[in-house]
Amino acid sequence: MNLPTDISSNRHKGNPHSVAANAVADKGKGAMRLAIIGYAKTVKDFTMKEVCRAFGKLPNELSGRLSELKAMNVLEAVEGESRERCGVLRLKV
Repeated sequence: MNLPTDISSNRHKGNPHSVAANAVADKGKGAMRLAIIGYAKTVKDFTMKEVCRAFGKLPNELSGRLSELKAMNVLEAVEGESRERCGVLRLKV
């Protein structure tokens, strides 16, 4: 699947600071997506907060990777489920 270079580009609308930050973050995106998939294989389902705690990251550091994995049809939302005021995600089977 072809993803945009920056999954959140529509949100920040070309802001130069966001573009520069994406260039730095781009180097680790693939590895972090694989790490999230590995984590998802060890649990039934998870929330953003749970995966952030597992990796010692802040939500803004992982939200893009989760969005990319959802766009790639790797992750899906569990309908009607929430924990800690977060939606619940799981690997798409």
